[in-house]
Amino acid sequence: MKGKFITLITTSAILVLTSNLAVAQTTEQNQPKKLRSDVMKILCEKSPLNSRCQGKNQV
Repeated sequence: MKGKFITLITTSAILVLTSNLAVAQTTEQNQPKKLRSDVMKILCEKSPLNSRCQGKNQV
């Protein structure tokens, strides 16, 4: 009985830790990083159809 309890607690702890890691990864990936203006200029010159190249940065 004691072994099953320890297994249950260990499994619960692993599930909690891995679910928190998965949530952190998905929220981090959804936000695009800010690019410097000179990098944006090069990006828009090389690939003007990029979704970041709109408005004043578009060639």
